Amino acid sequence: MATIDTPVPQAWPRRVARRRDRRRFALSAVAVLSSLASVDAAVHAMAMPQVVRGFEMGSEAAGSASWIGSAVTVALLLGAGVLGDRIGRRPLLIAGGIGVVIGCLVSTFAADEWIFLGGRVVTGMATAAIVVTTLSVMPGLFFASELPAVVGMWLAVQSAAVLTGALCGGVLVTEIGWRTGYLMTAGMATVVLGLGWLVVPAAERAPDRRVDTVGALLAGAALAVLLVGVGSAVEIGWRSAVVVGSIAAAAGLAALFVWWERRRPDPALPMRLMRSTPFAAACVAGIANEVAAAVYLLPIVALLSSPAEPTLTALVLAVPMFLGMIIGAVLSGSARQQRVSLRALLVSGLLCCACGTLLGACVDVRNESWLYATAGTIVGFGVMWTRVPQSSVIIAAVSPEHAGSAAAVQAAALRIGLVLGPAALGPIVVVFGGDGPAAFFHGFPAALRVTAVVLAAAAAAIGVLMYNHRARTTVGAASYCRYRAGQGRRARLGGSAIRDVMGSDRAASDHAGRRER
Repeated sequence: MATIDTPVPQAWPRRVARRRDRRRFALSAVAVLSSLASVDAAVHAMAMPQVVRGFEMGSEAAGSASWIGSAVTVALLLGAGVLGDRIGRRPLLIAGGIGVVIGCLVSTFAADEWIFLGGRVVTGMATAAIVVTTLSVMPGLFFASELPAVVGMWLAVQSAAVLTGALCGGVLVTEIGWRTGYLMTAGMATVVLGLGWLVVPAAERAPDRRVDTVGALLAGAALAVLLVGVGSAVEIGWRSAVVVGSIAAAAGLAALFVWWERRRPDPALPMRLMRSTPFAAACVAGIANEVAAAVYLLPIVALLSSPAEPTLTALVLAVPMFLGMIIGAVLSGSARQQRVSLRALLVSGLLCCACGTLLGACVDVRNESWLYATAGTIVGFGVMWTRVPQSSVIIAAVSPEHAGSAAAVQAAALRIGLVLGPAALGPIVVVFGGDGPAAFFHGFPAALRVTAVVLAAAAAAIGVLMYNHRARTTVGAASYCRYRAGQGRRARLGGSAIRDVMGSDRAASDHAGRRER
């Protein structure tokens, strides 16, 4: 009897079409492709001080260079997800890889700051396509019962690739110059792009889905305005008219987006997802654990920006956090497979992040770096212990043909947490830090304590929200995936074989319903 190895029929590249382990090859390629956005962000953060000095940028131009790529990425997330559902994810993934190569090469050979900013715009557009597409590929390749372990391996490989790329980029930027960092990212993207071309399949598209252009534009504008407003609060304060106006404008655009989507027959983001308790809990957990990761990295960014501190010394402090991420991702996927409830994983992961931040608040990062690195291992473990179930629940909440929208929500939640944490804690650092060159390091422990309280509060909120709740979202998606798989192979299987396949799928779905919590 023929076997069904994917929920959605796939057109595999010729070199891997006959291999039994073709899904593993595709998973590895997608995982490394997904790391390009984080590697580019890390290299950009390390290179920016040299870029500012080299182009003699003013404060406004330097601020634009820091935010423009992130703002473009966030603005295009939902649009990229819908476009991938419409035209297919393999073409969009390949286009994103090509865009990263072009954008980084433009930044590498830029003659002035405007050409450099143009390269960052192209890179931001490309990373938006990659971030959304790499996650939305998963439901078409793996059944819902496999997703937790698969997402765990995906995030583990991604973390290892980010760590390797950031360290190599840091060495090149420090020893040779900032241009080599962007050149390395372009080279890495070229190699990974070739691997993806050889092993990533083309899944069945959803040609009947209309592109909700207005919805995608409204969502992108709301997220971009919110990102710029909150990010500016670090420098100009929360009471600034620019910050308050940006937040108000983002809220208005978000309300208009909800109004528009509720009246669309085929919306860019189905509003029913927001009424799902597991989906809402996963979004809250995604924002909270990204806040923990961003706050832990703040002193490392401060050390990187200081000419007196060696760049490699600061980078070494980030290594334990990524090692904790790799371990947490693998173990979290296994725990979910062993029937550990979604509620337990989300709550325990956030509490682990809270414990790590509390430990970091008890040490001086400059004089007790090994203790701060230990705290980073705990934070990294908690982040991935939470992110694996969070990601798997979000992408399983919809059918594989519409996974792009859900993946965009997951990516947006992480981006909001990445910006919100440092911006919200800036005033705390100022109040407790005082004046002088070491003011940041004096006020940072107080910011870590506040972060620990916020993480504990988020864990308690999720625990209450999901009390005695059965996560039916994953089960429903699993049933749909199996139905589509059986429907796609109906012409190639006999009637009795179809009945056997669908009967076993129904039994598996019933078993999943009993064990999902």
